Amino acid sequence: MVIATKRRKLTLIGYVLAVALSAYAGLSFSVHLLNVAATLGVLLSLGLLALPAFDIRPKFVGIVVGCCAFALWLLLALVLSSVALFEGNSALKVAFGDGRYCEESIYGFVAGDSGEELTIYQRYLFVDRQLYRQRHSQFYPNQDAKNAARWRDAAARCQKEINQTRGQIRHPDTN
Repeated sequence: MVIATKRRKLTLIGYVLAVALSAYAGLSFSVHLLNVAATLGVLLSLGLLALPAFDIRPKFVGIVVGCCAFALWLLLALVLSSVALFEGNSALKVAFGDGRYCEESIYGFVAGDSGEELTIYQRYLFVDRQLYRQRHSQFYPNQDAKNAARWRDAAARCQKEINQTRGQIRHPDTN
């Protein structure tokens, strides 16, 4: 099979866990394409980890378990791919100048929720750490209430600078 050694298995599991823990801690790359590549790496690793399920004996059980593992991997791949591609529609970033910047992302779905997310990041070289996230929508009204008082001034500054930036953007058809 493709994953013959325990070292390869442990490496793939370690990679998946490292990316998952980084995402849970609010860390991401400053370049969106690197985040997509990390997500695709996780999908490839999980797919390779699911393949040995086909080697389970008796053969019939291996085929059933392998098909279930492949179906779960395919479902996860579809969900993660759609999130990687469609998360954060029309994002606008504004730098504060002190290593922090904020991003406002407007999203909307035909049969679901729509609204905006305001996120404040701290940049360390090419890695961003999420400091605060606020979502405004009809389904998720101001989720992070415990940190809202702490970040109120920064969120207001971010909103003000984003509105100024949006006011400076001109449509190509206008003179």
